[in-house]
Amino acid sequence: MNAIVFAKFPCEGRYGYRGGIRIMPFQCLTLAARRNPPSPPKIVGYEEGTPIKSGDFQRFTCVAIGGNPLATLRWFKRDREVRAITSISGSGVFSELVLRADASDNGAVYRCEATNSATEKPLITKIKLTVHFPPSSVTIKITPNKPRSGELVSIVCDSGSSNPESTLHWWRNGEVYSGYDSELTNAIYGGKSTHSRIEFKAFAKDDEAIFTCQATNNVLQRSVHDSVTLRVFFKPEFLVASLEKFDVVEGETLIVNLTARANPTVMSYSWRKGLVSPIPSSPSRGGGEDKMNLRVTSRGPLLEIKDSRREDAGQYECEATNSEGTGQTIVVVNVLYPAAVTTVTRSAALGEGENATFECAAIGNPMRSDVIRWRREGFDMVHKTHEKLEWGRAYLTIVNVSRQDSGVFECVAYNGIGSEAVAKAQLIVKFKPESYLPKRQQKVASDRGETALLRCLAIGAPIVKFSWSNSSGSNISESPSSIKYSTRTSQIDTVTWENVLYINNVVEEDFGYYTCTGSNEMGTDSIQVMLKRRGKPDPPEDFQAQNVTSDRVLLSWSAGFDGGSPQFFRIRYMVKGSEEIATVDVLPTNASVFMITGLEPGTEYSFALMAWNVYGESGYTENEVVAQTTGEFIYSFC
Repeated sequence: MNAIVFAKFPCEGRYGYRGGIRIMPFQCLTLAARRNPPSPPKIVGYEEGTPIKSGDFQRFTCVAIGGNPLATLRWFKRDREVRAITSISGSGVFSELVLRADASDNGAVYRCEATNSATEKPLITKIKLTVHFPPSSVTIKITPNKPRSGELVSIVCDSGSSNPESTLHWWRNGEVYSGYDSELTNAIYGGKSTHSRIEFKAFAKDDEAIFTCQATNNVLQRSVHDSVTLRVFFKPEFLVASLEKFDVVEGETLIVNLTARANPTVMSYSWRKGLVSPIPSSPSRGGGEDKMNLRVTSRGPLLEIKDSRREDAGQYECEATNSEGTGQTIVVVNVLYPAAVTTVTRSAALGEGENATFECAAIGNPMRSDVIRWRREGFDMVHKTHEKLEWGRAYLTIVNVSRQDSGVFECVAYNGIGSEAVAKAQLIVKFKPESYLPKRQQKVASDRGETALLRCLAIGAPIVKFSWSNSSGSNISESPSSIKYSTRTSQIDTVTWENVLYINNVVEEDFGYYTCTGSNEMGTDSIQVMLKRRGKPDPPEDFQAQNVTSDRVLLSWSAGFDGGSPQFFRIRYMVKGSEEIATVDVLPTNASVFMITGLEPGTEYSFALMAWNVYGESGYTENEVVAQTTGEFIYSFC
């Protein structure tokens, strides 16, 4: 019970005035209150059970009212005092505690103690905190530590303490991994630890796989993760698929790299072709000359084929070995080479209206059905032929053949390597010979004692054979014992043939007409050739005016027989009805056209032409050419 005590004490008062200081005694009455404790403290600012996020700031205020003297307030976390800020307002004392919540505050009890000189023991109030906090870490453990291919592997992930509990997720090489279970255990600070395990048989494909485990507090949306790289011990495995094909063009170099993947790394490689032929290793510096000349060698995982040949094609086996065992693989070397024609129907001779078939075969790599084709420039291959293509072979049929179809067809083989291979096939459509000669060559000049050459041309199929007879009808064809006559036959094109008769040491009786006869199984045909003494030329033919202007005329002609000596041409012209004649010699001497210039406009002229040589003149052409220049003069500057 509080009591009030009254006491009297002597006092004096002093005050000053203008004349000095006056002292006045009086009595003072003093009241002294009794000591008493404060009211029990209370904590405000937090309702117990309300979760606080880890890392957030939280204020707690402890209030103690009354007490004489006023209370002293102190804060404690468990048995450790924590600092707070105290303030006084009226009859109350306030102590404010500000803390940044962390995992250790979850379930922690904070108490506030109020004391003064009237309390025998502290007055206490308590509060228990709830803190949500994420896991601080995850740990991953692999068992066994060094698994071999085919062994069962266990990867365990444990999260740090979390409130509420965290959820675990797995990734393998960045991709979500599923098919695992999780379980919870009690952990520090009143949280939960999440435990997860994945199990599988490990193989080479799993080596160096990165497994990531992430723990997420879904309430706080905060995560932590860790990763581990799995190393699996396995024998060598090749990255190249078995029987994979490697192409190389004939003559070029091929390098095949069959580096194997293994853990531990590959210790040795060996190569062989087929099942029995080992491939020697590449020569080192200082190796023998024989080894230096090897075309096919190996160097570790590398197979090198220099100047590749067709016989290098085939299967090659590579073995790689490490401490875990040996791995093998087989690759196929495919040597590409240009297409080449192996067989072709060289020629076919048949009658008109029949069908001709040609066959062409080729080899090459690659070989497709379209590698071989037939062609002939200027020929209607679309409508007149049928083509049948097979693997490595092509057939060409020309239907209803005619004489005009005779000629050469080409079998072309091309597979994209190198250049085209071409073989020729000749179509011969049978028909009886047709002998002919240009008019100028139907006369041949020679002198006694010389050798005369008489030519004869014929078209026909099959081969045209020639015979000669003189004007008396006697056969004078070449015989082994003949020294007077000889012949030479040549083929100009598919159906054109030429025969030359040589008459040695010409005498007077040799001059005259000779008959050339061409013959084959289809019939015969003849033409006459005249052998005469050298003499003056024949008159030119086809003399005519080609172009006429106001002051010039362009003349043309065809030369006649030259008499056996080089011939020249002379033009005579005059104004029609005039007796004034002009002549001009044609240059160059072998010309067949000539321009007469300097004529008068609107004037009619007559022109004549003659040929001459050392033996004489042919005389002017009987039929003169008449041409009238145009009336308007056209100036020309040359």
